[in-house]
Amino acid sequence: KRFEIIIVDNGSTDLTKQISEDFIQHFPGFKIRYFYEAIPGLLSGRHRGVQEAKGEIYTFIDDDVEVSDNWLDTILNIMETDQKVDLLTGPCLPKYEIDPPEWLNSFWIKNEYGLHCGWLSLLDFGDEEKEIDPIFVWGLNFTIRKSVFERLKGFHPDIIPPKLQMFQGDGETGLSLKAKESGYKAWYHPQVKLKHLVPESRLSMDYFKQRAYSQGISNSYTDIRK
Repeated sequence: KRFEIIIVDNGSTDLTKQISEDFIQHFPGFKIRYFYEAIPGLLSGRHRGVQEAKGEIYTFIDDDVEVSDNWLDTILNIMETDQKVDLLTGPCLPKYEIDPPEWLNSFWIKNEYGLHCGWLSLLDFGDEEKEIDPIFVWGLNFTIRKSVFERLKGFHPDIIPPKLQMFQGDGETGLSLKAKESGYKAWYHPQVKLKHLVPESRLSMDYFKQRAYSQGISNSYTDIRK
């Protein structure tokens, strides 16, 4: 009863609305609300969700993840117990559609926290909770206090149609950078865990080339804002 689920349909032309309404009908005990947002892009989708949300804690996920059973309870417990935690995330583990190619190992990076592969939004910082750099709080598993979100003025443009690609921003990275510059605390907890579907189409060099191209535009946006 303490949670609400907001589905933002960002200009879909498929059965998203019907499927969402079926869920709402079949699960009356949950607070599920559906909204259609015609303006394309992840920025407008996320910000529409924020405008409609009633709570003091925002948790964003992507539409291709499977969260763990105690995911929401853990988030709420941490955010209520430690008021100094401003942003929160956890393991974002792969659920591969096919066996990954051997060359994918080269795209995993090890740092002081653990392992991550930004190319596929995968992150595993181990089985112990810890404070981390806010730039590792990624959009598929992104929790932030409403008050902090509003002070930092939200996300930057992200994931927009190809014809608008020149306006691509740095998305949640931009928000995380603002949080880092302002000294906000980011926390990693192993039970805030989800699995990220990695389809066969993303396990190709063509996808990685396109991903690198988009990342270049995002990096340019970050540099210009500096």
